[in-house]
Amino acid sequence: MSSNNQSLPIKVVLDRILVTSNWEALFPLSIVQVLTRIGSDHNPLLVDSRDNVNWHSRIFRFEPSWLTHDGFHDWVVNKWLHRTDSYILDYWHKVSGCLRKVLKGWGANVGSEQRKHKQNLLLNINFWDEEAEKRDLSSQEWAMRYSYEELLLEIYKEEEIFFGRDEEVKNGS
Repeated sequence: MSSNNQSLPIKVVLDRILVTSNWEALFPLSIVQVLTRIGSDHNPLLVDSRDNVNWHSRIFRFEPSWLTHDGFHDWVVNKWLHRTDSYILDYWHKVSGCLRKVLKGWGANVGSEQRKHKQNLLLNINFWDEEAEKRDLSSQEWAMRYSYEELLLEIYKEEEIFFGRDEEVKNGS
């Protein structure tokens, strides 16, 4: 069901997909899933052809978005190895190896927290969308639903930057 993103929206069912018989013959295991409506007055429809191949890189990449997390700078400073009397290149090799290892862990933890936060936001949005199906929501309830949506859109922007860069690396750009 779509709405016009107003505090008291007009609701109407508009979202559809169309496929040809040729497409259906090529992808017989396809499924369609209605996703949570975010940033639009239409529900996105996810078409999965079941013909995907996942690509995962084992290369470590520093994510600039980590710099925006509270406490990140202090955390890195605490993980930084203190220099002993070794040569500078030996020291840098130790520091870079250690930081790469702990930053991979940092990235995994931040990613896990972000996935949980994203899931929680989606659950809240879905709750309000289901409530809107049952009854008229107040303007405060719509405002709450849209505030969850704004937070989710921020996460999507971060993901778009990450996956866009990941795609560039995969394509050799």
